[in-house]
Amino acid sequence: MLKFLFLTLFFPALVLANFFEQPAEGTSVLDLSTRWKIEEREHEDNTRVIDEREYSFLLSRLAFKKTIVDSLSFGAAINYSLFGTHKKMFAEPSLLNTGEIDFYGLRSIELQSQYLSTDKNLALEIHLEGTLQRARERNASLGGFDGKLIFKYLHELGNFQIGGKLFSSVIGKKRVFRKDGEREIVDPYNQFGNELTLISHFSNWTISLSGHFLLATDYVVRSPSYTRSSDKGFGVGGKLNFAYSFNAKEISFWHERSNQVFNVITIDPSQQFEYEIEEQSTGLGFKWLY
Repeated sequence: MLKFLFLTLFFPALVLANFFEQPAEGTSVLDLSTRWKIEEREHEDNTRVIDEREYSFLLSRLAFKKTIVDSLSFGAAINYSLFGTHKKMFAEPSLLNTGEIDFYGLRSIELQSQYLSTDKNLALEIHLEGTLQRARERNASLGGFDGKLIFKYLHELGNFQIGGKLFSSVIGKKRVFRKDGEREIVDPYNQFGNELTLISHFSNWTISLSGHFLLATDYVVRSPSYTRSSDKGFGVGGKLNFAYSFNAKEISFWHERSNQVFNVITIDPSQQFEYEIEEQSTGLGFKWLY
């Protein structure tokens, strides 16, 4: 605890790059970031792609976090999408129209609380994300709410650290009103996983490399026109991050990718179906401790 307070008082820039992303008691962090994000969703069999969606957009995020009492922090964030393009492609014959839709707007809001034990390098975080805006194809709303519980731990080896996160997520029901008037629904499902991060400090520089693995329950997309039903799935992903701290400020640059695959169990073993979700983003962030 004394070591943590010493670093906070005399080297506030180091706190910004800490694994737990939590300021010292009585201080706050303002976090502004923007990233170019691409999401691809494909439903395919063993011969063709039946349904393909691609979302590309600039995602801007403004977040605030403050530690109130005894290592207990609270935070909030707002996410806004700009220059969004949604491409839809369907195999023939299909009642759905292939096309392209531009979108922008409020994507989601976030609420977060974390308790950090500095003596044991352990933390427990509760994270909620959702939107109050009705989700349509022409705006960026997610159309539902998600919740996540995260247990964090950290091992320190001099200038080298190994951090981990055990997480359990509830992805709530998503409702999107399509341009053709139909309502598309993604049923709720769960994710359970683990993430490991390798962190190295060089003077004012911090470099981290992380990877995760998760298991997920059934993924189902449905509307009056069709149903895309799949069974349990798994996901993998990774992130490379560079951060430079100076005068209680930090600039970071990162690239991350993730992939989830949901298989469909059929009676005929020659028929193979799967639903795949791929995401990647490249971003630039700025943090200010005050």
